[in-house]
Amino acid sequence: MSECYSFVVNGVPCSTEEEKPLLRYLRDELRLTSVKDGCSEGACGTCTILVDGKAVKACVLSTKRAAGKEIVTVEGLSEAEREAFVYAFGAVGAVQCGFCIPGMVMAGKALLDQNPNPSEAEIKKAIRGNVCRCTGYKKIIEGIALAGAILRGEASVDPALEEGEDYGVGARAFRTDVRDKVLGRGEYCDDLYLDGMAHASAVRSQYPRARVLDIDPSAALALPGVLAVLTADDVPHNKVGHLQQDWDVMIAKGDITRCVGDAICLVVAENETVLKQAKELVKVDYEPLEPVRTIQEAMAEDAPRLHPNGNLCQSRHVTRGDAKAALANSKYVVTQSYRTPFTEHAFLEPECAVAFPYKDGVKVYTSDQGFYMGEHGWFDKRFMYEESMRTPLIMRMPKGFDRRGDITEMVQNIDYAPTFLELAGAPVPADIQGVSLLPLLKGEQPKDWRNALYYHFYEYPAEHMVKRHYGIRTERYKLIHFYNDINWWELYDMQADPTEMHNLYGQKEYEPVVKELKEQMLKLQEQYNDPVRFSPERDKE
Repeated sequence: MSECYSFVVNGVPCSTEEEKPLLRYLRDELRLTSVKDGCSEGACGTCTILVDGKAVKACVLSTKRAAGKEIVTVEGLSEAEREAFVYAFGAVGAVQCGFCIPGMVMAGKALLDQNPNPSEAEIKKAIRGNVCRCTGYKKIIEGIALAGAILRGEASVDPALEEGEDYGVGARAFRTDVRDKVLGRGEYCDDLYLDGMAHASAVRSQYPRARVLDIDPSAALALPGVLAVLTADDVPHNKVGHLQQDWDVMIAKGDITRCVGDAICLVVAENETVLKQAKELVKVDYEPLEPVRTIQEAMAEDAPRLHPNGNLCQSRHVTRGDAKAALANSKYVVTQSYRTPFTEHAFLEPECAVAFPYKDGVKVYTSDQGFYMGEHGWFDKRFMYEESMRTPLIMRMPKGFDRRGDITEMVQNIDYAPTFLELAGAPVPADIQGVSLLPLLKGEQPKDWRNALYYHFYEYPAEHMVKRHYGIRTERYKLIHFYNDINWWELYDMQADPTEMHNLYGQKEYEPVVKELKEQMLKLQEQYNDPVRFSPERDKE
């Protein structure tokens, strides 16, 4: 007879016959996604909950050990506690990416329940097991202190701050996503659950450098609940990369791994329990090879070639100022060798993706460092492509502005300065290139508003390594010219091809369109006094 484990979660009796991490039960069974999974091994604190009044990490407590206990998550906070933490964290600016925040809130609540008026040192001690990669903790400490003051009745919640009607230059701003992130309602990729969702995970290399002799998935495929085992043979284009296409999606049979963790194959199963078992059944035969451990080893003449084109990813020389002159003119010069530790500016949110059939293709939700980074393999936001050029501008207007909804006219960041100046009642200097957005914000539709946007990125070579390019974007078309050390044109029909996958430049039927766009672009270059300009004569050469 199986054992039953019973406990109370947020005042509701719960029970299960399955022994597993309490974190998984709370998330997968009860869908309490405020309990974040940042590490699954008790290191980060994003899954902090209260168990019989004490702060506990849900990933290290099993359902068996939780039997008979009272469990509270952010969803179980009282109304007064929710409002106190939302206001306090928003008022001091404690919320950025927000992934750690529900765990911080619960650690703070555990402290305030025991000590309603803690010192800064006591708050620091209470959250010592909770990792934050954004704020540097100062604002979180201030937030917990303010929440305590509110709950003690020594401070109050000002609803007007969150409403934001009085936002302005020099005034505090309350982030629009604070409430959802503090209360654990903000959805991250790992929080998405779909009916009938399958699960996938990679089998990864056990060696930093080894030849993959064979991949045998037969035992895994024989396990009930396993749907597939995919290898490099199933990937149409097995190379990705930003600076160069040098990263294998999966290491193919006969190829050599380059680091511990290289993906060998992808196992797909009906649930995570079967998935974990199946990964252990995949048999991979390796021929271990001597790894390349340091930059010096990689630079050696007899070093193994990690990539077909060698071990150098890129080479560039960046100069800032005159170092020799600065040293020569310094009163004191200290010469010493310094070593700094390796720092991984990593994120707590799991790297994951959720995909599902959509129309005639597949829609993918995935965590990313920015809305532009995962699109089309582009590595930087400075390209003129749509994901970075067409970005949302969300504005909360001062009192007296009734305009609501979307503004579809073409606006640019050069419009901010004249807008702020006009709102402040200050004169707009003649040499400012932008146009005030005030008429649009008032609901007007100026007849002479721009019908094209001009863009120019020229910082190359530099740390971003984005090629120099300029271009024009109209309602229908986008024309881009990459120049300097290359000469490459691209034309996109933004109505027929909104994802910019088909370059139309050079096609005869679009020559009139290109001619008109170049003429219009040249006028904009002259208007903005851009020293780099398109030359019709040079373009004929």
